[in-house]
Amino acid sequence: MPATSPVYAGARVTAAVLAAAVGVTAWKASPTSLTSNTTLTADPDLVVPLAANATYQVQMVLSNCAGGGSGALKYNFAVPAGASGDYTVVQNSTGGTVGIFDAGGWASVLASNCNAGVMLNGFLFTAAAAGSLQFMWAQNSSSGTATTVGMGSFLWVRRVA
Repeated sequence: MPATSPVYAGARVTAAVLAAAVGVTAWKASPTSLTSNTTLTADPDLVVPLAANATYQVQMVLSNCAGGGSGALKYNFAVPAGASGDYTVVQNSTGGTVGIFDAGGWASVLASNCNAGVMLNGFLFTAAAAGSLQFMWAQNSSSGTATTVGMGSFLWVRRVA
């Protein structure tokens, strides 16, 4: 049930109604680190389920990040087949400037030194295939100093249509 459907007085509030109203959150209870790894890897915590033929509002915050010295962070997302949409991200770029970047699609690979955190907002439109929105990341350049996505980072989606 999309969040835009009305809930009338006296109606039974089910898990589906609540999920549509408040969304689904994936939360990092502990940090994850990668060392000497430039291959995009699925984050073990930042993944949320998506229904087919739906529209989602998406937010993500990477907090308590460490850019791994010269390694920094590169990232993108795995989405269900046929999914589309876009997001905008506020982050500290690998060049050290804070900026707002238009990703150009969920499969685009962006880079950040992530020491100042990463904040993302966007919309995702699924097609006939259900699946997951999965945060993928690695070091932007190989470094013996670990790149870390920290505890408290989260990925949130709310179905809006």
